[in-house]
Amino acid sequence: MVENASLERDEQYVYLGHVLSFGKEHQPKKMSKRIQLAWVAFGKLNDILKSDNVPQCLKTRLLNQCLLPTMTYGEDIDAHAEVYMLKVEKRTMERAKLGIRLVDRVANVEIQRQTKFQDAGTRIMELQWGWTGHIAR
Repeated sequence: MVENASLERDEQYVYLGHVLSFGKEHQPKKMSKRIQLAWVAFGKLNDILKSDNVPQCLKTRLLNQCLLPTMTYGEDIDAHAEVYMLKVEKRTMERAKLGIRLVDRVANVEIQRQTKFQDAGTRIMELQWGWTGHIAR
């Protein structure tokens, strides 16, 4: 109570891009927020990614430098299920970029070969090992 007024309690709050939550469902909300932010960034870059005038190497660089950090921000991803969720969203973005639908039955390996978009799981491992080395020093 502050000056005879009760304060409202929020179960979750977004601070510096992280969803802070006091409930047990903290992790799924955090991952869904991270994925949502990645899709927002993808939408902003959509014109460039689908353009025929932009070389593939620049599109790949844009994906690796803009979308991947958005997806892996905070690097506190430990569970295999979370890494799997990020990999699925990354593949969905690659398919959207190339205009390939699931019914086209194109293998993920072929899509990866075309886009050369860095794997989200690999990126997370690099960030975690870098942090581990920093702590060890």
